[in-house]
Amino acid sequence: MHMTFGLLSVTLKNTYRRGNTIMYQRAVPSKLAGRYSGKTVKHDLKTSDLTVAEKAVALLRLR
Repeated sequence: MHMTFGLLSVTLKNTYRRGNTIMYQRAVPSKLAGRYSGKTVKHDLKTSDLTVAEKAVALLRLR
């Protein structure tokens, strides 16, 4: 997701906006494809605030 605030430009990888919330989406690695039913994993971050979403994405990337 890419947002611009005047001169400040912010990009949060693997995210997109759905309605009022920000969603996180990532491709499933080929080694783990047997454990997941689809090719992507989606997670609702349950926030519209970009700074809260950034922290949530950082926690999800650690998993």
